Amino acid sequence: MRTNGLVWAIAFSLSFAGRVVADEAATGGSVPEEAAHACGDQSCSSCNEGDVSYCCVPSNHQFWYAAAELTLLHVDARPGSSLAFTVDNTANPGTDLVLSENSDFTNWGYAPRAWIGAHVSENWSVEGRFWHLEDSASAFVTPTFLGTPINPGSFNFFRSESSIEAETIDIDAIRTFNVGGWQLDAQLGARHGSYSAENFVAGIGSGVNLASDQIESFNGTGFSYGGRVKHSIGCSNISWVTSARGSYLSGQEHLTRPLVFDSGIGTVGTANPRVDDANLVIAEFQTGVEWDYALTCIPATAFVRASYEFQDWHVNGHHDNFSGSVTSGSTTSTDNISQGLGELTLNGIALAAGIGW
Repeated sequence: MRTNGLVWAIAFSLSFAGRVVADEAATGGSVPEEAAHACGDQSCSSCNEGDVSYCCVPSNHQFWYAAAELTLLHVDARPGSSLAFTVDNTANPGTDLVLSENSDFTNWGYAPRAWIGAHVSENWSVEGRFWHLEDSASAFVTPTFLGTPINPGSFNFFRSESSIEAETIDIDAIRTFNVGGWQLDAQLGARHGSYSAENFVAGIGSGVNLASDQIESFNGTGFSYGGRVKHSIGCSNISWVTSARGSYLSGQEHLTRPLVFDSGIGTVGTANPRVDDANLVIAEFQTGVEWDYALTCIPATAFVRASYEFQDWHVNGHHDNFSGSVTSGSTTSTDNISQGLGELTLNGIALAAGIGW
């Protein structure tokens, strides 16, 4: 997948924050009085001269903030679609050819996330957020001929390509509470999301030419809600941060299943596309540590964060089955297609960098 833009964004954020920190340390001098504030139950009233690395984050309220994040995730895709076809000549004992494949796969994938927001008041913020994932896996499919596996070769070649794509776009209103050194953010907003899966199987073997492309997709809009907890570790600018979010989206599920299946006696037909109402439920969790740095030469604060992230996607929609067959003499060719969007589970790490000004 293409993540060059995100990688450069994170690299820029990190290099920018690091450059400003280096410049701050090089300038020396004392830290302005407003750079000190209460940190938990302790008060940071002063800092080492020329070094603000041990100071707490200042309490000045920047208006804008923006960040970019790279998520490295283990993808467990279980769309639930499958394909099976057979060629059976009654003159031969057993089934001549059997091939089956499903769209489930596991892999590691990279996904960018970016957000920008504005503090419209001391306790209220508005934030826009974007996240996108693409991942795929390929494998050789091994059918059986009269019960014997057919290994891939020059004249027996079946290959499967499975892929998924997921995306969310959010706009949230955030209410911030500060209680005893804890920062609590409650958020509620609108979300548009999409999730699609494709399973392509093609090849030739034992007199069979096959090309099947099953595509399932969901697009919908709904609401999301969640919260974030942040608390400094000691009187430092390192904090523990945990967040959770739930989403419920309503939309439509599209099923497309073109199929070309030629066994030499005829071609099995293709099922018609169909569209059904469906909904998508998403659960998200993230926890990690964040390092904030108060910039004194400019009224801004930079941060970097490393977190564990978990996501679970589940589409509640129609699951469709289609069967077709053609017979010539003693030979019958049959295909069975099962389609639907199931579940997607993601686990991994997230690395973020940003700035508020």
